[in-house]
Amino acid sequence: MIFQQLVNEESGCLSYLIGCGQAGQAVVVDPGRDRVADYLGIARKKGLRITHVLETHTHADHISGNRDLVAATQAAIVQLSVPVLAAAGGVALLGEALTPRLGACGAIILGGVALAVLGRQRV
Repeated sequence: MIFQQLVNEESGCLSYLIGCGQAGQAVVVDPGRDRVADYLGIARKKGLRITHVLETHTHADHISGNRDLVAATQAAIVQLSVPVLAAAGGVALLGEALTPRLGACGAIILGGVALAVLGRQRV
């Protein structure tokens, strides 16, 4: 499993590139528009193709880079909003499925890495 956190120092926002080196596939979580070239460069260096862009919530603090990433990669956009998303290997993030783009098993499968919605946080 490949996991890389990217920090936008100006806004304090975090984004992630998660992938499977064997399958050569990756997902970018909460991409910032100002980091699109970074995601593409990291994926290229690691031999990955970005197949999914995952939005865990509406971003009031920055402009999403999802459209720019999709234009460059033809990746599928998955929109989420609030409970627990986990990756095989112990990485945990927040999110709640709002769209049916997670496939029949309710997960994004990247070779040996599965990102699945595990539950919902009620507010």
